[in-house]
Amino acid sequence: MSNAIGLLESRGLTSLLSGLNVLLKSDGIELVNVYRVGGGILACVVRGDTNHVRLALDDAIEKVKSLQGEILAYQVIPEPHERLLDCLSCFTKEKAMVAP
Repeated sequence: MSNAIGLLESRGLTSLLSGLNVLLKSDGIELVNVYRVGGGILACVVRGDTNHVRLALDDAIEKVKSLQGEILAYQVIPEPHERLLDCLSCFTKEKAMVAP
């Protein structure tokens, strides 16, 4: 089930959407939200089975790099604390781009 979250942070909308497209086409991946961090930096959070998230994130990073996009950070968090996703709601509504 959903026992991991994956985070992908990039500079520019094209880079993030290219990576997110790969993530969402992967088996067992569900979008949590997309965030405008500021200064052209965007981030997305997905969840799913730990192995699926890890493989999907690797594929997404490869795709963005193939387009000369800029990945700033990425992380897979297996077995996140139940309150971790609640922490993401700390972002103001204008920072969140997709309704949860």
